[in-house]
Amino acid sequence: MALIGLSIVSWAIKKIAKNDRQYEWMRGIALLAMCMAAGILSNKYGLTIRRFSNTFTAMLLIYVGKIMYQKMKLSFDNGYLAIVCGLVAFEVACMLGGVSPPFRGQSSWYCSPCGSAL
Repeated sequence: MALIGLSIVSWAIKKIAKNDRQYEWMRGIALLAMCMAAGILSNKYGLTIRRFSNTFTAMLLIYVGKIMYQKMKLSFDNGYLAIVCGLVAFEVACMLGGVSPPFRGQSSWYCSPCGSAL
């Protein structure tokens, strides 16, 4: 669904944009705005439309990955980049309460919501 949505957004913005630079800026801003709107509706108002809220985030991530590959020549087969991304994901999970580090005297990691050991 994310690729279909990205294609529709790209097609609509291509009709509006005057040149390629404006097209890229408008597409990035539109995808960011849709992702922010879905996040605000989900988190602040509790309105979550399954599959659509996640699709907006996936569209933005696909676009950011494409820009990273085209402009910065970053590829996703870099081991160091994978380690850094894993550490960032772990930190976010710890901050949001998804995974908690072991306390003193505790031998394993555990999942906060369900309390099971990992």
